[in-house]
Amino acid sequence: MEDFDKCEKCGGEIEYRRVDRVHCCFCKNCDWNLVTTYLPELDENTYSILS
Repeated sequence: MEDFDKCEKCGGEIEYRRVDRVHCCFCKNCDWNLVTTYLPELDENTYSILS
């Protein structure tokens, strides 16, 4: 995730959070935010779905 020093909307302080595979940053002053996911490299195993 790209680092931001200040909010691009109002110039306020940005807070970063990461919970498991969800990464987000949001402005403490206004409603600006950015949320994304992080998926680590996939392994080389072959999987099947059984029903």
